[in-house]
Amino acid sequence: MGDYRKTRLLSQKNSMPKGLLIGITILCISPFILSLQPIEEKWVMQKDMQLFQNKCSCCHSEQVSLDLIDVLPRDLKNLIERMSQKKGAEIREDEREILLDFMIYYVAIARQPALHHALHSLPKPEKQSEMARIKAALNRYK
Repeated sequence: MGDYRKTRLLSQKNSMPKGLLIGITILCISPFILSLQPIEEKWVMQKDMQLFQNKCSCCHSEQVSLDLIDVLPRDLKNLIERMSQKKGAEIREDEREILLDFMIYYVAIARQPALHHALHSLPKPEKQSEMARIKAALNRYK
């Protein structure tokens, strides 16, 4: 068996779990996203990312948090509200807003096709409301 086929078989056999791959992708993309922003916004993004890691990984992994989240801002807000009610979550109101902005930003960058599909299925007034919330979150990091 040629080296190429052996390598390919080994790589298929030892493939990474999806959650780990998403986590690695986030770690790789985060510095790139941060490098595109002015210094003040980089600091805000890093601070918000740290808050997300601290608050959301106390119950489950970051990969699960980001891979399974809903895509519409209203659904993300409900998710954060539900999670903040969990025993031991200790997420203050001001932190909820920061987490919401960060998660909306993540969805707009990393899950764009799913977001567009979800927005397309909404009635016009709801779509406009959701789009306004997305723009507000994106402006936090621009």
